[in-house]
Amino acid sequence: MAGTILISEKTGVPLSSGGFEFIIEEIRKRFRDRDSSFMENIYRPYDHEGMMFISLIDSPKDEFVTFLRAAEIAFKDVDVSHWSQPVWAELIELLSSDVRNA
Repeated sequence: MAGTILISEKTGVPLSSGGFEFIIEEIRKRFRDRDSSFMENIYRPYDHEGMMFISLIDSPKDEFVTFLRAAEIAFKDVDVSHWSQPVWAELIELLSSDVRNA
């Protein structure tokens, strides 16, 4: 079963199950303790509702930027030869171009 990182109503990154779980868990590890409520909001569909997606659609700017920061750190920490690099690059590009990152 595949998973998706929903960025906005019109934008998302579909992933294989393994890719989805790997990427969202790598990002989760990079959230600071003080940002745990943001993480809980974004990961709620996956963690509490059994859905194969996380959602930034309703995230306000501060929550969105916190997720982007965690994703950027995770992206930098993953080996450049790792199979997930193209997916990470697409995700970071889409997150960075969102209006909430302005």
